[in-house]
This record gives sequence, structure tokens and C-alpha cells, in this order.
Amino acid sequence: MLIVILEGLQHLFQFQHNWIIFRSTCENLKHEKYLWLAKAGPYVQVGNHDAILAERIGKLILQEHAKWIVGQERTVQIKNFNIFARLRWAKGGTAPKIKPAKIILPHQSKAWCRTPLRSAF
Repeated sequence: MLIVILEGLQHLFQFQHNWIIFRSTCENLKHEKYLWLAKAGPYVQVGNHDAILAERIGKLILQEHAKWIVGQERTVQIKNFNIFARLRWAKGGTAPKIKPAKIILPHQSKAWCRTPLRSAF
């Protein structure tokens, strides 16, 4: 019984999914750090290494944040689906279908930034 409850909580709060996203971001940040220290990759023949590093780290963090938001929206959709499905089934109807979440990354929004970022690639 305890295992079923713990599995339900794990599925509800998406601990495993969040851990994978956070570890992936952490490894990408480490990789960026080593590129910056070695002045390799996008840091070769660039005047201001620190500005490029800040820009690339910002992009990594924005990507991680967007993935987290999508995961949270999906969790809310699953919760809402379960609530509405129970209500409809209780009344003898059919369950609603889950619509996929629309992903809008910050760099795709026109209001996010008035000036375009310089490409680091």
C-alpha cells in the first residue's frame, strides 16, 4: 500500500522528470564552464569571453525553465483530466481528451526582448 501511495506522489509531482531536467542542465553548465576555461568552442577568437559565457548560460537556464513549465502544465492537465473524467463518468458520459500544451519559449515572444541577442555560435 505504501509503495502505491509513493508511486502516485512521484507521478503526480514528476520528481524523476524534474531530476532528469536539472541534471541535464547541470551537465550542460559544466560543459560550458570547461569550454570557457579552455577558451575553446565559441570562445575562440572572441574579444569578450565573459559576455559570451553569460549569454550562453542564460540560454541554458531559459531552456531548462521552459522545460519545467511544460512539465508543470502537463501535470495540471493530468490532474484536470482526472477530475473531469471522474465527473463525466459519474454522470454516464465520456471522458475529455487531453490537449497537448503549447510551448512558447521566451526568445519566441516579441515582448521578451526588444534588442536581439548576439549569436554565440
